[in-house]
Formats: sequence, C-alpha cells, structure tokens
Amino acid sequence: MKKSVIVLFLAIVFSVGNCQLFSQPQFNKSDSVIRFLSGEWNWISSCGGFSGYDCENPGTIGYMQGYIFAEITNVNDSISYILFKNKMIVQEGRAKISYSHSIYGTTWNLEILPGFSTDQLTLFTDSTDTITLADNCYDCYSHRFVRKNVLNSTDYVLPDNTLSVFPNPAKGEIYIHLDNHSLFETVIIYDITGTIIKKYRDIKGSIDISEISTGIYFIELMQGKEIHRTKFLKE
Repeated sequence: MKKSVIVLFLAIVFSVGNCQLFSQPQFNKSDSVIRFLSGEWNWISSCGGFSGYDCENPGTIGYMQGYIFAEITNVNDSISYILFKNKMIVQEGRAKISYSHSIYGTTWNLEILPGFSTDQLTLFTDSTDTITLADNCYDCYSHRFVRKNVLNSTDYVLPDNTLSVFPNPAKGEIYIHLDNHSLFETVIIYDITGTIIKKYRDIKGSIDISEISTGIYFIELMQGKEIHRTKFLKE
C-alpha cells in the first residue's frame, strides 16, 4: 500500500500536470541553457489543473503565441525574451536563468517570464525541438513549445538599446527588437544601392519580407527624432 502511494505521488509530481514524463536538460552552466533556448518557440498546448487533463491550445483560445529568446551581450545568467501574440510583440525584457530548488527538485529554471501563473518556471525537454515550461506549483500547468527557428550565431546576440532583427538570415518574416519599443512609427527597407524597397507605418513587432528578392538589405526605424539602422540578409 505504501509503495503504491509513493508511486502515485511521483507520477503526479513528474507528470507536470498532464500525465506525461519529461526530462531535465543536462546543462553545465547557464550559457549552455541560453544557447539551447536561443530562437523562436511557438506555444502548442498547456495542460494541468487538479485532474491534469484541463488543456488548451491555440485552436481553443483563438490565437497563436510564443517567445523569441536570445543572448544579451555581456550579461550573465539572463536571457532576452520577446512575447508575441498573432505575430505582434506584446512584451519584452529579460528572464533570469537559475539552477535552483523548485517543486521538482534542483532544476534549471526561468524566472520572471510573463504569461505564466508563477514567477519560477522549470525547463523540461521533450526533444531538442520541443520544450515544456512548468509552473512551480501543484495543480498548476505545464506549457509545451515547439522550436520554429534556431538562432545559433553571434549575429543574433541582442545588445541592450540596439536595433536588431531576427531571424537573420530570413525568408518570410522578420521580428524587430529595439530596447522596450513595441510600436514603430516608420520602417524603411533599402537595398545596397540606397533604393527604398518597402516603407511601413505603425508596425508592431514583425514584417513580412517574402516578396523581397534574395540579397542584403538595410532596415531603418524612425521613432520621433531617433533613427536606428541595421542590416539583414533575405534568403
């Protein structure tokens, strides 16, 4: 009887709310966690609650959302994030990477990431391209994400207060990052000769570049009297 109770307890704890076993990634330090997470992750489902089978997904809530993670120049134990919904940036900032105690034991965690029930989230890996972020509380939820894009170059490091676009190179869509801005008054794309290719007004977060020919381009943002520029490669 006691053995059965222990087995049941462990099954509840390690199912992370939806009766599925996950594994904690074997990273040696926070830099390895940052390199693994760097990229775009689309949310695919959340399950939990008292039964463990209270689930929702983009189809049930009516919108798509996810995160883009990237390294921050000269900042240790933290990762830059952008939270987007339906391709629009709704929040951005930093999340702390910690190896500390949670309800699952001593684990790799992300702390103070918006959009969840608890300030501490335990990182589990289903595969190299699927992760689960689990709320640090009983009867809470686990949230599964699938990798869409990989950022594995120093070109994708996000310096503070600097304009960045990613993925870079890009094929169909680019996301724009500039400090804490989420709405951009004017966005202009030039080719290498200085010719204006595209001009946008009041852009939130992302731009569709699928119609632009392959090549190197410059992107310019105008925020009041401020002008920010960088370049990207269209594949």
